[in-house]
Amino acid sequence: MMTFLVGTLYTTVCAMIIGAPLGIGTAIFIDQVAPKRVSDLMRRGIELLAGIPSVVVGWFGLTLLVPFIARATGTAGYGVLAAILVLVVMALPTITTLSVETLRAVPGELKEASVAMGATRWQSIRKIILPAGRDGLMIAVILGMGRAIGEAMAVQMVIGNSRQLTFSLLQPTGTITSNLVTNIAEAPPGVFRSALFAQGLVLLIIAMILIVMIRVVSRKREGR
Repeated sequence: MMTFLVGTLYTTVCAMIIGAPLGIGTAIFIDQVAPKRVSDLMRRGIELLAGIPSVVVGWFGLTLLVPFIARATGTAGYGVLAAILVLVVMALPTITTLSVETLRAVPGELKEASVAMGATRWQSIRKIILPAGRDGLMIAVILGMGRAIGEAMAVQMVIGNSRQLTFSLLQPTGTITSNLVTNIAEAPPGVFRSALFAQGLVLLIIAMILIVMIRVVSRKREGR
């Protein structure tokens, strides 16, 4: 189980390292920088991306991303890097949409007061708007992390489904969800099937931890 647990956490954390700044940055651009027409167009694109089934994202990863990585690196293409990029695509709509809503919930008086004090747009964003919406942005990232941890089909199609423990971006490995998808249907009753159920329990515990984190941040936000 350790191999799949490490694979799950490793791919998710790496995906959040890329996806969280990208999602929050996109939200800042949509809400604070872009003209209304461009902002509306980007929001519709993000919503459309959120509606794409995960198996379709996995299919694009399998047919486009994996061959590209294979040509660029001289490897088989399947592995941690492909899974990370797929998870970024899966988590990005959640992070961006919730971040936009958080930024729009920040009172306009704060930005107006900042501008009145002579701050530039970027100073207002960095020192006023982002700190004011910090808790909401944290919730957006946590929910995006939950989306990434629970993803099964898209990751299963590109990660290589190997049982080796690796921290190399170009080596195949497995996650709890990909292992369950691959083996649960054909697992005979016995120790192996029980181990799969135990991995599902671990995944449930991780999801509960994320929910508790959201509740803690929400209560902290309401108490201010």
